[in-house]
Amino acid sequence: MEVSLQILAGATLTEMAIDGIDRCCSGYVNLKHFKRPLSILIGIIMAFCFGLDIIPLLGLETDVPLIGVILAGILMSKGSNCLADWKDKIIKC
Repeated sequence: MEVSLQILAGATLTEMAIDGIDRCCSGYVNLKHFKRPLSILIGIIMAFCFGLDIIPLLGLETDVPLIGVILAGILMSKGSNCLADWKDKIIKC
């Protein structure tokens, strides 16, 4: 439960950051094609900042120390994309 809650919180923060960047830059730059790579980058940065290493949280071990942080960031970015789609569907209703 702890792992999924941390990923969900990170995904929510990543989505909020992407939405904020999109609103600030909407008059200057079209971020349509850059949202997914930007969300991956922000997710990985947030995982580093929060020290969210998913490998030990799942009870696993690895010899590559940063792989868990990178995977957590990618999961957060994927979750932010799902949250954005869900938010858009709710707004349309």
